[in-house]
Amino acid sequence: SVSGPIGRGAQRGRYHQQSDRTATQLPAGSSWLPERRHMVRVGVALLPEVNPARDDRWARAEAYGFAHAWSLDHLAWRSMVDRPWYATVPVLTAAALRTSRLGLGTFVASPNFRHPVPFAKELMTLDAVSGGRLLVRRVGGGSRPASP
Repeated sequence: SVSGPIGRGAQRGRYHQQSDRTATQLPAGSSWLPERRHMVRVGVALLPEVNPARDDRWARAEAYGFAHAWSLDHLAWRSMVDRPWYATVPVLTAAALRTSRLGLGTFVASPNFRHPVPFAKELMTLDAVSGGRLLVRRVGGGSRPASP
């Protein structure tokens, strides 16, 4: 949320934030400034290769100031066939218990390996444990058919 003169003035007119953190009102009809200001938030991806009971990378990501952290939802990783690869939802649940504000998400989960109903219940539980910090992405998948 935005506070100060920018937030209060958002309904009355558009503002331009200067480098000294003050705001000045733009002339009516200025179209070069977008209606909404978006802040860039940076995240990090962490492989589920560390025992979730001892994994402090999530807390460190939060301490470093990352806004969100993601784990891969694959059954395995080719280059890591001889190493542990933990399930994503339990890893994120453990991460939720070790953090307080970090957004948590899984990269695309394959419907080929997960039935949508139990997976939705797992995500609902993770969202409850994390206090609403679960980030879910909906995407289309698959390959395009080859052209004749």
